[in-house]
Amino acid sequence: MLLCRVSAVSQTLSRWGRRSHRGGGLLHRALSFSSSRCQAVSPGEGSPQPAETGSPQGLYRDTVLLPRTDFPMKLTGQKLLNRELQIQQECGFADLYSWQRERKAKKEFCLHDGPPYANGDPHVGHALNKILKDIRNRFEMLRGRQVHYIPGWDCHGLPIELKALGELGTSGLGPLEIRQKAREFAEGAIARQKAAFQRWGVMADWDQCYYTYDGVYEAAQLKVFQEMHSKGFIYQDYKPVFWSPSTRTALAEAELEYNPEHVSRSIYTTFPLSTLPPGIALEVLYCEHSSCLCRHTVTHIAQLFKEKGSDCWWELPVEDLLPDEVLKKSKAGPVTDYVRGEDVLDIWFDSGASWAAVLEESDCRADVYVEGKDQIGGWFQSSLLTSVAVRNKAPYKALVVHGFAVTEKGDKMSKSLGNVVDPDKVINGGEDPSLPAYGADVLRWWVAESNVFSEVQIGPTALNSARDSINKLRNSLKFLLGNLQGFDPRVQAVDPKEMHYIDQYMLHLLREYSIKVTDAYTEFDAGRAIRVLQGFIARELSSFYFSIIKDRLYCDPEDSLGRRSCQTALEEILDGVTRSIAPILPHLAEEVYLHAPGHGEGETLFKSGWIKSSSVWRRPGLEEAVEGACAIRDSFLSSIPGKNAAQYDLNIAVEPGLLFELIESLQEHPSSTSSQLAELMMVARVNLCSVLPRDLPSDALLSSGSFLINLEGGVIREDSAYKIAAVPTSAARCPRCRRYTADSADCLCPRCQSAVSQAH
Repeated sequence: MLLCRVSAVSQTLSRWGRRSHRGGGLLHRALSFSSSRCQAVSPGEGSPQPAETGSPQGLYRDTVLLPRTDFPMKLTGQKLLNRELQIQQECGFADLYSWQRERKAKKEFCLHDGPPYANGDPHVGHALNKILKDIRNRFEMLRGRQVHYIPGWDCHGLPIELKALGELGTSGLGPLEIRQKAREFAEGAIARQKAAFQRWGVMADWDQCYYTYDGVYEAAQLKVFQEMHSKGFIYQDYKPVFWSPSTRTALAEAELEYNPEHVSRSIYTTFPLSTLPPGIALEVLYCEHSSCLCRHTVTHIAQLFKEKGSDCWWELPVEDLLPDEVLKKSKAGPVTDYVRGEDVLDIWFDSGASWAAVLEESDCRADVYVEGKDQIGGWFQSSLLTSVAVRNKAPYKALVVHGFAVTEKGDKMSKSLGNVVDPDKVINGGEDPSLPAYGADVLRWWVAESNVFSEVQIGPTALNSARDSINKLRNSLKFLLGNLQGFDPRVQAVDPKEMHYIDQYMLHLLREYSIKVTDAYTEFDAGRAIRVLQGFIARELSSFYFSIIKDRLYCDPEDSLGRRSCQTALEEILDGVTRSIAPILPHLAEEVYLHAPGHGEGETLFKSGWIKSSSVWRRPGLEEAVEGACAIRDSFLSSIPGKNAAQYDLNIAVEPGLLFELIESLQEHPSSTSSQLAELMMVARVNLCSVLPRDLPSDALLSSGSFLINLEGGVIREDSAYKIAAVPTSAARCPRCRRYTADSADCLCPRCQSAVSQAH
């Protein structure tokens, strides 16, 4: 039974191998092999390099196809800042949210924004929260979903009121005057925060935000209150409250922090009461010791709030708040019996009812709420309580809780300690030389790379690390772009079935990469997405693939199948990597997209979708053929530590069986200097046989190993042994490609002769 299966696969592989030099054909039987990844090799180890200017090889430098691109490897200072702003303008960052809301989409993704407090300048806590949300929103949009995200601000509460009173003084001020000043203060903070969020690249319709002081919002809030009242959840009774003697007002219970070491020294005294009015009014009118609170009165007053704002509670006479027709429906007494109440709603009810005002377009239930851990007993809880009370369901399907931003020493930031990191200075630079202009993408990378589910450290070390990581990424992207100069994938791309196997193998790895990075984003783990990206760039590309293909890219004829095959793979890799970084680095992604080939004028990355990997890239036998050869390559490189692989002829002896058939598919003839196997081994020549020659020279370096093959889920297993002998080549180094494949030092190798003749 085993022999029959091996024979059948052998015949298939033989047919596949006869076509290998053209890059066409693949195994038609599904095989499953296991092996380790290829050993990483630095680009300088045995990889042929292009001729240097001024050297003898420089005679042919004009025929060597070196990378060319005007994409800069790094940007610093004002150039970086100008480029990011230019990208935002040219690529339509401001209109992106509206565009995606108008397009047709099968599914919607709703992330409901918890409103930050409108009482100051933007800080790194805002950056952590807003960028984390934006990464997910951009990812969902790229996947084709219609994102529902409306930014909001919490505009009521004691901190705003105190600052308003501090500017005006506290004597002789009426409610409307205090409310107006508090609103002006909140509007100023909102404007500053909104501008910062836009500079960070946060995607939203910034003209359609929600504010808790807005009349429409307050009207929706009152309806929630009325629903809870009608169900018996709202009643009047006595309750102890926390009181602030300095401000003469009640304190929100959720805002208090307790010192477990505190020993109470409280005393009892009397003092005058004062109620600050800037919160939303509780629409209750009192008749002696009873109240007029029913569906008709609330509906009427909610409509007034919607049209005029809650200031009308103090502006309008009671007759307008309780017109005769409402009193009749309510079966209440004459309006002269009533006076308006002076109570205000708890601040957490104010923001906790945001689902009622904001999520109407999203079936009143968000896919996720994303806030800091302090909101577990705050906004998360108040939103849950109000929604369950009114609708008997949570306002969210999932919660994501992140930590706080702290200093690099892990300390809490405090203005009094002078350790606050200002996000504006992170982007634009500060007076301190240790804080240069990093730009928005570095700030976004810092958020993405951090373990946001615990405390997140920020400072020069973390920011410099983020900048260096982006520059390394830019270097790899520059290599990809440079080698795609003059390549148009729309007309010059090679069919996957005709590509070199090493190129097809890289498409297979790209598909694996896209699956892993997609899973990471889906699980709200941008840090894992970055680690997957860095691993793919470092191991699969820089240390492995790039070092192998340089000779083919630089020295093969420009329009040769081998070079176009490689460029086809590079273009797919560039496209996949660029899309995968886009949620985190939108400015860099769009910059790369502007330089990349195959796009029409005006096209932008964020309007063109997610990674376009294909199931065709997972071809039976392809991965096994290359990884089997990589196992042999690892043994060879281990036998020549510190030496140049290009100076060796490599004899590979594989016992008859599946491994031999796989390796043979990469080299049609027993001996070759130009086969895909020779390229993978990065040697002068590969001699493929079943037994090593007996007359090996004395300086031959011998090694051996085995490669385990699993067929059909382990039903058939074959551990194939191989032996290799590395012999210093007798060939001369070609003055153009610097491979040891020429007859003499002053003569071009056959491949370069053909390339030069075609170039001229």
